[in-house]
Amino acid sequence: MLDEFHQRAQRFLGAHEREFFVNREKPYDGIKPLTVMRHYGGPTRLLDWTRSAYVAAYFAVIDQPNQDAAIWWYDREVFQKCVDAAWAGHGMNRYGIDREVDLNETAFCENGPAWITEVSLIVPFARAEAQQGFFTAAGRLGLDHDALIATLLPDDSAAPYGKLVIPAKIKPDIERELAQMNVNAVTLQYPGADHVGASLTDESRDPRT
Repeated sequence: MLDEFHQRAQRFLGAHEREFFVNREKPYDGIKPLTVMRHYGGPTRLLDWTRSAYVAAYFAVIDQPNQDAAIWWYDREVFQKCVDAAWAGHGMNRYGIDREVDLNETAFCENGPAWITEVSLIVPFARAEAQQGFFTAAGRLGLDHDALIATLLPDDSAAPYGKLVIPAKIKPDIERELAQMNVNAVTLQYPGADHVGASLTDESRDPRT
């Protein structure tokens, strides 16, 4: 899928984005190019997040007008401390003190530790900055990011994570309020290679492919 996305979406991608698919640091490095493909809606092992509550609200309300939406959130500072402790428990250390972590070692296999970590999209293009996006990546196949976060972070009355439900009936009101704040498809640069990523997602769900 990475190769197909690169071939079909080249005309929509900038030089730095294309470079992620051509000049990989390691022959088996799949994480970095996945950040570009995921940013454009392709099916990957990554989950999208944003540092902006307004951006999260926008993407929560623009689709499926008759269904409730939700915004998932977590405290990134607490999350990072817990991630560091979890890495140490797996005999690895993200900073290379014990054994440098290579996300590719377990992210694409069916066994290994149930880790989760943040992955930044470091391609310097305006769309990513406008959406203030980053990702989480999970270890091994079949893991849900929300369940991993709930397991990783402290479980108490002031839990540093949660879900905010947006009733369907107020979606139009929220979208109008966001538009008045200049949070819209144009400022977030939402159109583009998304139709390629979406088509790959649809094809991956087709049992005939």
